[in-house]
Amino acid sequence: MVSRIFFIVVFIAGFVTAEGQPLRIPSAPPLVRPEKAVYALIGRIFPGRENDFVLQLIPPENGKDIFELYSMRHKIFIKGNNAVSLSYGLNYYLRTYCHASVSWCGDLLRLPQTLPVVPAKQTIRAALPDRLYFNYCTFSYSMAFWDWARWEREIDWMALHGINLPLALVGQEAVWQNTLRRIGLSDTAIRSFIPGPAFNAWWLMGNLEGWGGPVSQQWIDGQRTLQQKILLRMRELDMHPVLQGFYGMVPNVLKQQFPSAAIHDPGSWLGFRRPAFLMPADSLFSRIAAIYYEEQAKLYGETRYFQGDPFHEGGRSDGVDITAAARSIYANMEKATPNAIWILQAWQNNPKPDLLKGIPPGRAIITDLFAEARPQWGGTPSLWQRKEGFLGHQWLFSEIPNFGGRTGMTAKLDRTNRDIINAFHHPDGKGLAGVAATPEAIGQDPVLYDLLFDMAWRTDTVDMKTWLRRYIDSRYGMCDDKAMQAWQILRNTVYRSAYEEGDPPLETILCARPGWNKTKTSSWGYDSVDYDPRRLIDAWTLLIAAGEGHTPSDGYKYDLVNITRQVLDNYGRTLYRAMHHAFFNKDTAAFHAASAAFLQLIRDQDKLLGTRKEFLLGGWLKLAKDRAGNDAERSLYEWNARTLITVWTFELNDVNDYSYREWNGLLKDYYLPRWQQYIQYCRDQLSGADKPLPDFFNFEKTWTYETKTYADKPAGGEVTTVKDLYRNYYRRCRNSEY
Repeated sequence: MVSRIFFIVVFIAGFVTAEGQPLRIPSAPPLVRPEKAVYALIGRIFPGRENDFVLQLIPPENGKDIFELYSMRHKIFIKGNNAVSLSYGLNYYLRTYCHASVSWCGDLLRLPQTLPVVPAKQTIRAALPDRLYFNYCTFSYSMAFWDWARWEREIDWMALHGINLPLALVGQEAVWQNTLRRIGLSDTAIRSFIPGPAFNAWWLMGNLEGWGGPVSQQWIDGQRTLQQKILLRMRELDMHPVLQGFYGMVPNVLKQQFPSAAIHDPGSWLGFRRPAFLMPADSLFSRIAAIYYEEQAKLYGETRYFQGDPFHEGGRSDGVDITAAARSIYANMEKATPNAIWILQAWQNNPKPDLLKGIPPGRAIITDLFAEARPQWGGTPSLWQRKEGFLGHQWLFSEIPNFGGRTGMTAKLDRTNRDIINAFHHPDGKGLAGVAATPEAIGQDPVLYDLLFDMAWRTDTVDMKTWLRRYIDSRYGMCDDKAMQAWQILRNTVYRSAYEEGDPPLETILCARPGWNKTKTSSWGYDSVDYDPRRLIDAWTLLIAAGEGHTPSDGYKYDLVNITRQVLDNYGRTLYRAMHHAFFNKDTAAFHAASAAFLQLIRDQDKLLGTRKEFLLGGWLKLAKDRAGNDAERSLYEWNARTLITVWTFELNDVNDYSYREWNGLLKDYYLPRWQQYIQYCRDQLSGADKPLPDFFNFEKTWTYETKTYADKPAGGEVTTVKDLYRNYYRRCRNSEY
């Protein structure tokens, strides 16, 4: 579907801002040849090794992406029809022949001096043209405070995984500021509309406005510049950014500026007042849409792809002619960009069939957001199955492997392998255009993303044993029998999770707000331990043994820490039940013993996670503070970062700990004190003292305003720490009743 398009932004004299100042328009991106862009990518990953590869362009095959791979004259030849195909071909070579991989959670980038030979020429064609990446929520739960260096690395990762449709939402504050200034809103009104950095995603989805703000002009300008860099690199690598479309979301204060306009109240979302919905039939809609798309194009160039979902997660649509609204939304989109494609999320009860009827055939792509668990495309039984499918519109098989950035191992490897191919061949799967990864946060379970994006290049399932062996080999630099056995257990336990009901991953009791009869941490969390935890202990044992006699790769060390964390989490449930049983049986001695062991487990978990950069509260807070230009911004951004992962809002209890993180520093100074308060309360109850239940919310809210600095670099060796914990906990975990 997508082919290489050069986006040229032309300077147009005479454009000015609302203040009468010349508008800064990004210069046209240089027409970098795809090969040059991928050589630069190689140089960023393997400095000095660019000349080991020969990259060449070839035509697409029947309109589909393709790459060829072979050896000649001590060089590795990679041919592809665009930069994404070349990059995916490079990654295929690295993983298949070089024991090398690029990952969020531990790279392995040791290339031999003489590159391994490809024994015979390979030609691989993409079965599905579109590979979409990112959820709106990812831009808050993971990327709220990213700088260019972190974005540059992520874009390289995206290219290596063959992604060509990335959602690109950074810098929308500048678009809205310019748009609203042009229709006469004051800067004060505009600032009250724009949220803080950590809550940007739910603003763009039409769920809230202003929460966590106001942001400074420096932030708005910085995000604008960052987005321009992001888009330039994406386009150089032949990706096609998906920008935010105008779907009617406007500030509630607009009603005061235009009292006669038809402005609909879509209600509330989790205690927040939603932004207003400007009825598309109103003449003001077309006026604002034209300004919005013009301002966005000035800042960020042209694209064919736009995303925006009216009535997201229960927004009221009573009194709205949904089909007519969709027709108008798309007409304004197409007026700005001929042949525009509107990308919509199939989530809960949206998009409604009436909305899809208003979009011309071939002009929408529906992302079946949670297809691995609650598919809506129609070919797999599900509580959420749409009997009408997507009314002939193209669609993407998408997975949400993580909600809220919660820490926990989870995936559906065999189901991913099976269901995408099933949809590809199923009569009801007609219109399948690609795959998508739409996690609410990233940085967990990298194995799933390698598999998911591999499936876009296949028309049949992979042999999972063979595929896993290659994955392990590329991640650890070796794959002995113990490592393979460990991963086979992982495949059939944590990576075979059910989670049809509840949001993954499986949640830890250690991070739950204290109380009895707890099974999970967040309101909509997944709480079913649908495997025998003892099997995970076996995998833990095998993975430790697999490292003996080998130089451990960074990926191996991450996996070792992560599986240890998961085993200890499972054991934490046993200790929690022991505390519960002792308390209700008024067995003071047993309660003291179980509660002491439970609190020590949290301390030990905190120490374990301090050995890896991926599990550091200090790293998250440093990202936030480093984006600040002064003390006021630093305080606001740190508060945003702390609030998002704890209370989320001061208005509604349901989202408390929705984005909990099992991180070093957070365990010790947030989750541990909560449990200590509750356990002391229970001890007082057992001793006959009449003390009030701890005020957890007051503690939590106070913590969001604290400024304590936490380590942003790991301390202690992973392998040594894991082995110490293994000696201390193995027998206790093995002998527990789960």
